[in-house]
Amino acid sequence: MGVADSPNLANLFGYYFERLHGVLTNPKIPFYGRYIDDCLAIVYATSEQEALNIVSSITFDGCVIEWNVSYSNQPFLDMCVYKTL
Repeated sequence: MGVADSPNLANLFGYYFERLHGVLTNPKIPFYGRYIDDCLAIVYATSEQEALNIVSSITFDGCVIEWNVSYSNQPFLDMCVYKTL
């Protein structure tokens, strides 16, 4: 992130692979967002393992994406997203 166009290049790189893997049109992923290199997805699944399998199909060449799954809450950037009933 050392030069002014780095965020734009990172976003274009990410968008290319998101379109390639169909994450933006997947009915099991009602919300997918990314801020440069941090991703957040809300996934319809019956278990945490199933949710992990769904999002693990999203890959960016040359990048390692570490997905964390929780039924009730998940940190993202400087906040924590909670699911309530």
